[in-house]
Amino acid sequence: MTIGGVEEFDGLEARWRLSHVTWSLVWLGIVGAGLTMWSSWTSVSWAALMSPLVVLGGLAGLAVLWSHRGYPSRRFEDVTMVVAGLAAALGQGVQIAAEHWYSTDAAAFNQIAARALVHAHNPYTTSMQSASGLFAGATHYWTYTLTGGHVVAYSYPAGSLWLQAPISWLHMSTDWLDLAAWLATGIILYFALPRSLRFVAGVLLLNGIFLTRLGNGGTDAVFMPFLVLAAWRWDRFSDVTLSRFGRYLGPVALGLACSIKQSPWFCVPFFVAGVAIEAHERGMSWRKTGARYAGVIAFVFGVVNAPFIIMDAAAWWHGTLLPILAPLVPDGSGLVSLALHGVVRGASVHLLWLAGIGAWASLVVGYGLWYKRLKASWMFFVPIVLFIPGRSLSSYLVDFFPAALVGAVSVSRVQRVHLTNLAQRWRIAVVALPIVVTLGLAAAAMTSPVLDVSLIGWTTGAQRTDVGSVLVTLTNTTDARVVAHCEVVSGNTHTIGFWVNKQGSNAITLGAHHSVTLRLYPTVVAAAPSPGQLLLVEAMTTKPAAVSTSAPVRWQVLGS
Repeated sequence: MTIGGVEEFDGLEARWRLSHVTWSLVWLGIVGAGLTMWSSWTSVSWAALMSPLVVLGGLAGLAVLWSHRGYPSRRFEDVTMVVAGLAAALGQGVQIAAEHWYSTDAAAFNQIAARALVHAHNPYTTSMQSASGLFAGATHYWTYTLTGGHVVAYSYPAGSLWLQAPISWLHMSTDWLDLAAWLATGIILYFALPRSLRFVAGVLLLNGIFLTRLGNGGTDAVFMPFLVLAAWRWDRFSDVTLSRFGRYLGPVALGLACSIKQSPWFCVPFFVAGVAIEAHERGMSWRKTGARYAGVIAFVFGVVNAPFIIMDAAAWWHGTLLPILAPLVPDGSGLVSLALHGVVRGASVHLLWLAGIGAWASLVVGYGLWYKRLKASWMFFVPIVLFIPGRSLSSYLVDFFPAALVGAVSVSRVQRVHLTNLAQRWRIAVVALPIVVTLGLAAAAMTSPVLDVSLIGWTTGAQRTDVGSVLVTLTNTTDARVVAHCEVVSGNTHTIGFWVNKQGSNAITLGAHHSVTLRLYPTVVAAAPSPGQLLLVEAMTTKPAAVSTSAPVRWQVLGS
């Protein structure tokens, strides 16, 4: 039929046309992967041939798709996914081959630590300072601490080292492992999703949010295939009609994911609690079932990390918990960005950390009280928790999506659940308390800056293309002595580290309610922002752990 001059399709025809539209997104992504290779031919010669071939393949795939009426065949879908995988591998492989340096210290640390393991050294007692030789300008890529230094110790569980060791032995970079892990994630997604949703695997595989990060230090890719496996049909662990492999695949994969990065740790209580609840509903011992599931996770984690714990337990413990316990500078796209970008004048790292714990507690409690509603969706809420603390890197906010999607569509529907007799209003009250505490802590964290920071002026370098110095005033608003370390944030680039005074020190001591005006200098060339862009000064303190920022000021070439 026709509505307003536009033909509308009914029933079966509308559905197969919709399937064509969804698979068109995959072929369009293949075209995009080919286009990204176009400018890389000066660095990788074979890109000159592969770029037009991939683009042509994507265009041909679109043409073949739309020349066929009816649903795409399973063979066509399989071919589409294979081509998508090849396009992703080639497109990102060109970028990896063209670059001979890393853009995150995580990737460089993985390479150095794996190299130490290959040579029979303990990665957790090996200094990562040599990573500076793997950066195109080391100061841009360190993870800085509130104490005025930067991280120089391997700071992850040992899982990725075992996977990285063969890569290191072959003298290949960490990024190749990350790319392989993401391709594996795409393959798992393809087979784990229902056929009607398998196009999503191709769309995500070629999505720049994930793919382009892998050639630029995105080491989180290594745990993602294991987390996706852990989320796939996780609620069947207590189903004794399944094979042992089908039941234990989830906790083993979750143990491996937790052995690679700390991010999956936040998911463990939800998996364990959900498995226990499912066992209870099946009339089994929820305590034994939950403990068995948790035990498998702990056993796998222990086996992976045991050699390093035996070698030096203190070093392993310090490195593994460093991202959680160390005084790292605030960073990321979460709530703290309001302070980092000058919307508010500061943020308390400790209060934001406590607010994150409050949000996590709210989610855990709510999960138990509304299990039927949250069983399929709880993993989508985890990034909201990670949005709150002072370290809320963009990867924390998107890495859970593939696993969350697989979990949401693969778990069974809850028919009934009897966990509590609490009335609805009392359930709301129980969850509301930690939420109110969280909001209060977050508000307090963003409204009480430790320092009042003013950017008074600046000078430019000889070529007027860099910032030569900045003149700032710092005022201690507290009743205690504080030590501050300042960074200057300009344009949209990563900070180049702490700036120093004339004596070359980056530590600024201020007594209670004391004020000081001083000129700070970069330790390396600090590129000037474009005319009209904003810049500001960040001042870090450890006691209390906080960041204080100046009001953003628009850059002018002729500074004071």
